Amino acid sequence: MSNDAPMIHIVDDDPSVGLSISRLLESVGYQTNTFSSGKAYLASGDCGKASCVVLDMRMPQMSGLQLQKELLHRYPEITVVFLTGYGTIPMAVNAIRAGAVDCLEKPFPEHQLIESINRAIAQYEFNCDKLREKIKLQNRLQSLTPREREVFALVVQGKPNKLIGAELFISEKTVKIHRARVIEKMCADSLPALVRMADLLSIST
Repeated sequence: MSNDAPMIHIVDDDPSVGLSISRLLESVGYQTNTFSSGKAYLASGDCGKASCVVLDMRMPQMSGLQLQKELLHRYPEITVVFLTGYGTIPMAVNAIRAGAVDCLEKPFPEHQLIESINRAIAQYEFNCDKLREKIKLQNRLQSLTPREREVFALVVQGKPNKLIGAELFISEKTVKIHRARVIEKMCADSLPALVRMADLLSIST
């Protein structure tokens, strides 16, 4: 098995389930590590090493949903695949809404889990790319002056230079200068590109 293979963490309070999933995923080339509870997993210090976490929905002390929330707070790029039991459909819906890639009801076909893991890895790679882009944009944003940031926020709202000037009590000519500097510093080649950057940076549009 390659050390470059994605790492999958399995969190399930049933050791036999964890071992079975681990063997299955390793047989198709993934690296795995298993944990018996959410608290043990968080205490391990290994959470950030995973591309995907396979979580049992119902576990003592800390449920799968609680662990998902904590993981996404710490590692927003990480992906989650849930394993659910009978009668947990509302919980599965909540998990998907919170960002889980899939919720598989036990017992599930092996190929279904592998397909879910493959989709989760693709999503993880997308998340990582998006996070790297956000960090790059945040660095560019830091290069803007306070006034340029104000102009940036108003430009991506679609407001014309004249109205921006009126709101900021500066001339239209000055707005044009700030606008040009914003575009240059943010490396935007168009207004739509600037709007996409603002969206990624959570700047109101």
